[in-house]
Amino acid sequence: MDLTFRYWSPTQKEVWINLYTSLFFGHADGEKVANCIFQTMVKGDLPLTKLCTLVRDGPNVNKTIVRKLGAIKNDNPDFGGFIDLGSYVFHNVHNAFGKGLEEYGKDIEQLCVDIHSLFKYSAARREDYRTLQSTIGVEMHNFQKHSEVRWLSFGPSVRRILEQWDCICSFVRDLGKDPKTTPKSVAYKRVSAMLKERKQRRSWNFWVMFHLFLKISSPFFRTAADRFTCCTIKCQSSCASLWGDS
Repeated sequence: MDLTFRYWSPTQKEVWINLYTSLFFGHADGEKVANCIFQTMVKGDLPLTKLCTLVRDGPNVNKTIVRKLGAIKNDNPDFGGFIDLGSYVFHNVHNAFGKGLEEYGKDIEQLCVDIHSLFKYSAARREDYRTLQSTIGVEMHNFQKHSEVRWLSFGPSVRRILEQWDCICSFVRDLGKDPKTTPKSVAYKRVSAMLKERKQRRSWNFWVMFHLFLKISSPFFRTAADRFTCCTIKCQSSCASLWGDS
């Protein structure tokens, strides 16, 4: 568990974030974690009464830790308690997005990963694909890498596949013509099977609608994250100005 502090730097005149230390646990309940955090701060002679808030990954995360550390005011009457800034909601959004993919678009996510993998490890295959791009007349773009744990990379990956769709279908079909040179990778087999499925054409409208959803939602989540960070920094700056530079 990394213990980081976000604080106002009077010399730099801005909010800084520094890693203070790392805490290591095996099995640990909230009370044990809270006591460890508290003892670490005490040993480091940190000004406990100037703690502003605790950042959490979600509304139901670390409730015990917040409650236990809030008891600092029992021994420190100058401590007014933590400011409730809410919790970081994007883990919840990420999990909800993942559940939606499992229900409606898991095959599409796997296709994004597999197509990128199909070209990543073969320079000859990339060269052949560029030749086909030039012949068909599509944009000379590479495929975007999508990470399954970073769903905001999904939108660019889907958009690139839609842009290159005709070229992909032609290239994968030609790859399978000669059994001696047909790729043996699992990624190729999945891509080839998915393109051959009869339902693929029926799912095309879903691809387009899903692409539009990503195009609209991705900038919104990025903007929300930026605004959340900005508001947090302003709040901490205000607290720092109330306390002074001491």
